[in-house]
Amino acid sequence: MKLMKLSLLTLSCLSVWATANDTNYILAKNTLEVETIAKGDKPPRKKEERIYEGPALSGIPILDDMAVGIDAIDGLMATSVDVSTTMFFGGVYTGNLVATCNADVTTPEPELGLLFCRQSTTFFLDVGNRNGRLDVSVAKGSSHLNSTEASPSSLVCFNIDCHGNPEEPIEFDVTPYETGTLTLSSQFYTSGIIPAQSAVGQFVFVWDYYMDAYRFNADDKSDHLIDANTLLDNGNNHYHMVGAKKWTSGFLPVDIAKKYRLRGDFKSVDENESFIYFGFESYDENHELIRSIMVNRAGNDGVVSSFNATSIQTDNALQGWAPLHQSNLYRGIGIYPDGDTSKRPKHIIDPTQGNHYQTLGNNQVDLAAALPAEVMNDIIPGVTVIKNHQASSAHIYIAGQHVGNQWTHFEQDFEGALWYNNHHSFRPETKYVKVYVAGNWINSENAELLFDNLVLETIEQE
Repeated sequence: MKLMKLSLLTLSCLSVWATANDTNYILAKNTLEVETIAKGDKPPRKKEERIYEGPALSGIPILDDMAVGIDAIDGLMATSVDVSTTMFFGGVYTGNLVATCNADVTTPEPELGLLFCRQSTTFFLDVGNRNGRLDVSVAKGSSHLNSTEASPSSLVCFNIDCHGNPEEPIEFDVTPYETGTLTLSSQFYTSGIIPAQSAVGQFVFVWDYYMDAYRFNADDKSDHLIDANTLLDNGNNHYHMVGAKKWTSGFLPVDIAKKYRLRGDFKSVDENESFIYFGFESYDENHELIRSIMVNRAGNDGVVSSFNATSIQTDNALQGWAPLHQSNLYRGIGIYPDGDTSKRPKHIIDPTQGNHYQTLGNNQVDLAAALPAEVMNDIIPGVTVIKNHQASSAHIYIAGQHVGNQWTHFEQDFEGALWYNNHHSFRPETKYVKVYVAGNWINSENAELLFDNLVLETIEQE
């Protein structure tokens, strides 16, 4: 089972042209033709060609079928339908699908007609011998109809079928050796007296597999690191890295309310020791990287009283903020327009991007560069809060050192989420992580590294 790089799956559009006085209609997709009969008969289901960008996704067969139907009673009817699907895979454990059905119908006379569009997608995932939890949701569903008449109606429906369960589950447990199956279907139709009109239906479907253990063991039955190479050494297969490289997993869903353990084994191939970083990158629910500057905070809250492009004044004294003799990297500012500091700030004065505070008074900070207009427009005196934000290590890691030519084991437990940089808890708002190994990294570019038995697993909380 291979993890897939950030990739896109696109299905081409279909178009239907029909004349109610004719007997047969043609459904065309490129050179694919399917005959369909008028007066209520729908085109047969047709498996669509899929186009992958990036490595082939093995281990998850994806079955798609689409049907577009029309039914006209007498009169001339011209119909066009576009059905498009975009799929995003962040590895085998998470993904989302966006499907849209656009329809345009024209009749010279207000005759009765029906337009029908259906799309369904099925996912299969063999979870092997591990337990887990599957979360499924339709993030958004909408329909829109434009018409010169009030009589036509439109409908967009959603169905999620997991393991044959006709209900729409939010989550359920996945047991060992069980194959998880998701079936998603959407149907869209307009009916009634159809003059010139158009309609749109769209949904966004999101799924995540939370596994009790993600394992990277350099064999075909384990999860795989993207682009990783292996080497047979003394009868055992290990990951083998030559030169300075960084290998990561795909997106792995994590529940930061649980306790996790990350572990792995490393050794250099010869006397030329490899410097390694071993840990994980942190991502939010939108698969956006959570940088340290966004969650690494110090000092108290400052409630904005007034401001201009290069200066911010507060109602209260600023205490515990990084003093001016410290590096610029420690002198960033998070701006919370609504005053809610339980979440990441909407705006960052980012020292890694050339701005920081250059003077610090009891009730005032002066900036090295002007605030953008969109930031100033969001600041509300008496409501907006500012906090000292500091840049630190790019990612969380449990090993950052040289390793010799004997196997070295690294292991660290992670629990909770903290608003300062550390390597024993998650960054706030983490929804996904990518396990990574950066090998032969510092003054060891010519070294060779072997590693194996990388595991990120949930453990019992004490």
